[in-house]
Amino acid sequence: MHVCLIAEGSYPYITGGVGKWTHDLIASLPEVEFTVIALWPTDRPEPQPRYPTLANVRELRTSYVLTPQEEQPHAAKDQYQKLEVFHHAIKKGDVCPFAGLDSRINLKDLKTNPAAWKLLTTLYQDYAPPGTSFPDYFWTWQATHLPLFNVLTSPLCPADVVHCISTGYAGCLAALHKAKLGTPMLTTEHGLYTRERAQEIWDADWIPGEAEANAHRSGNFFKGWWNRMFRSLERITYGYSDAVVSLFEANKKYQIEQGSTPERTLVIPNGIELSLYESVRRNRRSSGKVHVGLVGRVVPIKDIKTFINACKIVADRLGPSALQASVIGPIDEDPLYAAQCREMIRALQLEGVLTLVGKTDPRPYYETLDVSVLTSLSEGQPMVALESMACGIPVVSTDVGCCRELIEGRPGEDGGYGLGPAGIVTGLVDPQDTARALLELVGDSERRAEMGRAGRRRVEKYYRLDQVRKSYLDLYRRLSDGRHQSAPAAAA
Repeated sequence: MHVCLIAEGSYPYITGGVGKWTHDLIASLPEVEFTVIALWPTDRPEPQPRYPTLANVRELRTSYVLTPQEEQPHAAKDQYQKLEVFHHAIKKGDVCPFAGLDSRINLKDLKTNPAAWKLLTTLYQDYAPPGTSFPDYFWTWQATHLPLFNVLTSPLCPADVVHCISTGYAGCLAALHKAKLGTPMLTTEHGLYTRERAQEIWDADWIPGEAEANAHRSGNFFKGWWNRMFRSLERITYGYSDAVVSLFEANKKYQIEQGSTPERTLVIPNGIELSLYESVRRNRRSSGKVHVGLVGRVVPIKDIKTFINACKIVADRLGPSALQASVIGPIDEDPLYAAQCREMIRALQLEGVLTLVGKTDPRPYYETLDVSVLTSLSEGQPMVALESMACGIPVVSTDVGCCRELIEGRPGEDGGYGLGPAGIVTGLVDPQDTARALLELVGDSERRAEMGRAGRRRVEKYYRLDQVRKSYLDLYRRLSDGRHQSAPAAAA
């Protein structure tokens, strides 16, 4: 069986999280051949894989979202008319015209082609609020369409199944495979791509229109435009998918609300290989201090600053000499944010307490951690929580994604919450609440031990990699076997 797997901004160029999940999935299915299409912003500098190439990876292709593909053959003369029909259809929530879209559009024509100019002015008159800057409209149209059409001109990959690991550009490219080649399409979402992009758009200072929005006390039309585009890509992805997978029930409900159908939507939770953590669990010991750690990338979405502030509160309560704190994960993905974190550590006089370890195998650190911490602003079903639980370490986590379900259990689990809590759930961006939870646990060794046992039992029962492997192999086979059966209604 041959699967074309499409990953945006993750595998094989980003370690941890979705990248690690993807690598583990491929490694666990040696009977399946994979072609990996990695979507990456630009070829400057050229990205370097962070994972070894597995034997069952037939090919790794990289398509650059902000770097155009090779020169395309001229599109049909009516390409801009087709694009206008597509825009109006998307505005109404219809995804069917996607199959008829000519993706070979040349954005260089926008300033010179009369048909392109007519399209832009028509859409501006139809959708832009009165008084909207036309230069800003033109710039935003180009900025939103350039990456989309770069992706859509990527060479297609004939396969038995196309599997995208998000909506967005990856989902759009997978939908093109479905529309053009009839390839059965599977979508897996770890977080919710559209919600994550919405936060980034809200914080962005490069999108025009903010001054006008503030002056009129209204929403920013151009930020709304970016959000609407990603919601449209989400509808396209769900509409063309033969199966849509989420990691937990709350996200499944969202997917159904946004256009997937109940019969095509299912939950397959993350899983880990327990044997990799058995020796860690047996070798767990005290470091001689209270040791708390956050395993994750030093990037804003992980909110490392809240962890640093929480450690300051704990250090003030226990005394700096009693606390050891570690941030275990890459520090080179956002150099400015990492520099700000280092400055916080210096300003709060935590140099001898808190260490930014960098990228390394976290298992030696798990051997001495008393508590594992996540202060993330967004998560799906974080692997670090499962790893910590497999090692018998209690978890303190913000209430994001599936974290509450991992820590407290799923409703109905063993007739209720019978396995017991595996840690404490805290509020977002709340150093005091994180510090409170840490102080509760470090002061009660029996409670930590019981939570550690509960977490281990929960992983053993519900979150094993062999369960994930079987679920995806069965799903690939079912989709491949049904290739010549009826297509989903949205793609018909």
